[in-house]
Amino acid sequence: MIRQCNDGDLEAICSIINGAAEAYKGVIPQDRWKEPYMSQKELLGEVEDGITFWGYEDSGELVGVMGIQTVQDVNDSGSGGVSASEGEQHAIETRANPAFRIDSEGKVSAWSKICEELLGFGSMQMLGRSPLSFVSKPHQADFRDAMLRAMKGESVAQKDWKYYTLQGDAVHVLAEIYPVFSISGKVQECVVVNTDVTHLKQRIKRLERYTVESKERLRELTKEYDLLKSNIANFIRKKEE
Repeated sequence: MIRQCNDGDLEAICSIINGAAEAYKGVIPQDRWKEPYMSQKELLGEVEDGITFWGYEDSGELVGVMGIQTVQDVNDSGSGGVSASEGEQHAIETRANPAFRIDSEGKVSAWSKICEELLGFGSMQMLGRSPLSFVSKPHQADFRDAMLRAMKGESVAQKDWKYYTLQGDAVHVLAEIYPVFSISGKVQECVVVNTDVTHLKQRIKRLERYTVESKERLRELTKEYDLLKSNIANFIRKKEE
């Protein structure tokens, strides 16, 4: 269940944020890393700056949070003034897993810092963009199908997809997709929560290669053994003759 967080959730929010940061220690740039990654004082500052936190609750426990802040899109007018359009959302995803949101038009509406660290795309690059831009072509049809199911109110789990980073490197994920309902009960967006399984995939491939090589070696050794037995048998027969 996705719900709005309250003051009683501050400790859990901090724990989730710091847990997410810890999971990507070594990936997060050194100049942005500190311990704790976010203190309760800093979190309160974020709330005072207008960030509203929403949480994903599982069996009564808060397991993921997303902070949303309405900001202005500011452009240089050339005369020292600014022009602004209201309503754009800048999202800060603080779930332990890389996550992003997709709106009803199929565009990215929120992009987490963890996604930025994992895939290399900044939020300004991704907001308003189709997520298919980084989804591997063989997985795009399944990705679209999962989004459509989520937009109809269905939760979709255990999708095995491959993404590509800004640098073109492959990232394998297990994804879960959840619908986000408005107050009226209609689905307005969906959240894609990813678990990076790239290293696991690489290990499995190495094991598969090792298994194939081992089987081939076993076949070779079996042939050598059979040949040896045949030679020994021939040698014994000749001696008996």
